[in-house]
Amino acid sequence: MTTPFLSTIEETLFAELRILQTLVSLTEKERAALQADDVDWLATVLEQKDIQMNDLNRLETARELAIGDWARAEGLEVEPPLTLDLALAQLDRASARRLRSVRDGILAHLDRVRSLGVANRLLVNTALERNAAVRAFLVHMVSGGDTYGPAGIVHPHGPVSNLMEWSG
Repeated sequence: MTTPFLSTIEETLFAELRILQTLVSLTEKERAALQADDVDWLATVLEQKDIQMNDLNRLETARELAIGDWARAEGLEVEPPLTLDLALAQLDRASARRLRSVRDGILAHLDRVRSLGVANRLLVNTALERNAAVRAFLVHMVSGGDTYGPAGIVHPHGPVSNLMEWSG
């Protein structure tokens, strides 16, 4: 790295990568909590994810500011948004390769978090649909059906009211 600004950019990128690694782990824990139907665990994981997301947003802002500081120090006249690609195009080969490698790791982890998030949303939607179906079934049983029993079987003593046990 040739300037303190580039060192700041690199440090920020590594910090973003570490947070994304943590987010992958937390998103996997979120999935496990969803599968275990453990609401308390899920709430704890989501709280931790929220903290990490806030830290990630803070780091993204810091990175953009560091790129702006670097661009001004280099005498570049560029308009926001200032992206990492701007810096990569201006850097020596070794520095650009190092930053590009970290950026690629960030993008891979970000993609993993997104795909896990989509899968987790599907689990949530499935659970909500299941709960709605169970609720509708139970409401129907207690409030509107004429009888309750196995389909096609007539009870020998006539219709049985909802939620009554068949005996004998």
